[in-house]
Amino acid sequence: MPRRWITAVACLLALVALACEGGGEAGTRPTRSTPQPGGSGGIAALGDSISTGFGSCLVLTSCERNSWSTGDGLRVRSLYRRLLDRDPDVRERAYNHARPGARAA
Repeated sequence: MPRRWITAVACLLALVALACEGGGEAGTRPTRSTPQPGGSGGIAALGDSISTGFGSCLVLTSCERNSWSTGDGLRVRSLYRRLLDRDPDVRERAYNHARPGARAA
């Protein structure tokens, strides 16, 4: 394989890795721990791949930072970020229990 193809593939893999890891974004990630009683609230999401931000990080995998409900990515105006703008006490109180392929019964 020519050297330029190896370089191109290496750059593409680095770009995908940065997209999946957040690429140095500032901000706090939503946590998956159990909510604490007596807090000022938060947000929780149940659902399927749409709620996990599936495919929004350049690869076909879940990308919870881009979730419309609990995402904290800088390019996403999620429900969590809107709540955070109104009440800073909800920081780190976003719970995303959605799974790709989930079915409602």
